Amino acid sequence: MTNKMAGDYDFCGYVTKYNILCSDGRIIMPGAFKNCDGKVVPLTDYRGFFAVDNILGHVLLENREDGVYGYGVFNDSQRAKTYQQMVEDKSVEGLGIYAIELKENDKCVTYADIKSVMLCMCPANPQAKIDIVNKQEMTELPQYHFDRDDFVRVWQGVLDDSNTDDVLDKCVAHTITDHFEMWRDEDEYYIKYLPNGVTINWYKGTHLGRTNTCTDPNFTLEDFEKFLVQLKRDIYGGEMTNTESICCDNCYYYVSELSQCYGQKYCPVVDPNDRCEDFKPCKRPSSDIIKFNKIKAIVDNWKVDDDEHELLEQIADIVDGTEVENDKDSN
Repeated sequence: MTNKMAGDYDFCGYVTKYNILCSDGRIIMPGAFKNCDGKVVPLTDYRGFFAVDNILGHVLLENREDGVYGYGVFNDSQRAKTYQQMVEDKSVEGLGIYAIELKENDKCVTYADIKSVMLCMCPANPQAKIDIVNKQEMTELPQYHFDRDDFVRVWQGVLDDSNTDDVLDKCVAHTITDHFEMWRDEDEYYIKYLPNGVTINWYKGTHLGRTNTCTDPNFTLEDFEKFLVQLKRDIYGGEMTNTESICCDNCYYYVSELSQCYGQKYCPVVDPNDRCEDFKPCKRPSSDIIKFNKIKAIVDNWKVDDDEHELLEQIADIVDGTEVENDKDSN
């Protein structure tokens, strides 16, 4: 296993999963890529690493029981910056690999050597995709976002001692749930809410609240309580009720990816007649909504035999605003 820490990469996700039928008819067997653990390979676009211009950065590989996990870093080229924006916007989420020296039996691959990882729209392995984007360094954030006594009071109001031990264990093990990522970096403990990136940190696990930080300067104690309620439900099961949901003033969601406010005048958390008291209209900029809808229309109409390069160029134009400006010029 690698020892990758928070803030060292731009995105991460499974580059391939074991025991999954791929589009080429192959199944990668568990341990087939264990020889690649700790290896650093080029990150490329869909055209591969056969030309220098196609290289977007690099990926550190980590072999796991269920597949190979990758930690990607973009380089400073303009092309890489374009792809990074698309990854941040979730326009591109798929990952693929180029591997050689395959050993297989009846389409079951037992050994191969990964030479590169690529970003793609439609990965051959349906579970090979980015799941974390843009980890943030917390060192420059103000310490004691919450008064320590308040931090402990809210924490202990939701999580008892046994629950706390479980959370700390999951941080040590670097755990990802439906809504959260938990990890430890030396003596620093982190919990990140994946849909919006809000991350809570404190020093020394059992010293709850010590020098705590938060990536959202407007995150309140009430928000923190709801954050912990969802964390507890992720770990032990259950769903949030409407009255427990954080509504959309800051676009915090405890629902599916569809509840990201894009293309919606109001948040689709629950029925309009049954929203919680804190519901407010979405403040996401209309320009973001326009971009998302244009990208969604392109992807929805994409066909397997379409030119993927042209598709990505169209999306890149939308992301950087070129396409929107062209529309204005034509009017």
